[in-house]
Amino acid sequence: SLKVRAGEILGIAGVDGNGQQELEEMIVGNRRVREGEIFINGIPVQNMAVKDRKAMGLGYIPSDRHKNAMISSFSITENFLLGYQETPEYCRKGFIDYERLRQDAEKQVEAFEIKVAGVDQEIGQLSGGNQQKVILGREISHDPGLVVVAQPVRGLDIGAIERVHKTLLQLKEQGKAILLISAELSEVMNLSDRIAVFYEGEVSAQFDNGEYTKEEIGLFMAGKKQEVRAHEMEQQ
Repeated sequence: SLKVRAGEILGIAGVDGNGQQELEEMIVGNRRVREGEIFINGIPVQNMAVKDRKAMGLGYIPSDRHKNAMISSFSITENFLLGYQETPEYCRKGFIDYERLRQDAEKQVEAFEIKVAGVDQEIGQLSGGNQQKVILGREISHDPGLVVVAQPVRGLDIGAIERVHKTLLQLKEQGKAILLISAELSEVMNLSDRIAVFYEGEVSAQFDNGEYTKEEIGLFMAGKKQEVRAHEMEQQ
């Protein structure tokens, strides 16, 4: 059981392949939930489509941006529409308001200092860092209450990493609830208020950041249970 509160970052740590991908997909609606429930603001969403969850205030930065967040041959403007093509701000009587869409895309390109020739440029021509900034700008422009961010800086350069991390901290300060899934333990420790560790599809530990050292978290990632470590500390 996990709970992400407004104004905090809950970090999911663990070696890749221990259930993080499945967690990501179930929360956003790309994987069927066999057991249990998922709530957004107290409303069960496990049977809702992705677009309906987004309409409820879900922002999503997927671990595989090329597969789940962008179409390389589409322009930046067209990619800015993905996932929001049925929202009232862009779709009016069955037609897309490309002027409004273009204005919003240009606004985010400027805000994130994305290096492009223009918003008509194909997103596949951009660097990985600039692609990620386009996706991040798109998702936060819709003022989400909950943001699921998975492997957000994988393959990015230092400058892009710093900008992504700065944006996540700003979102937290704005009162957003952020679920950060990352295989980089240092990233989880540097950004999170609370941390949950995944091992073989289960939560081996869940605690406030700073409660355990990096080495102890490494033990949880290897399968040691939190209650076992707590007992060991009592005996010392």
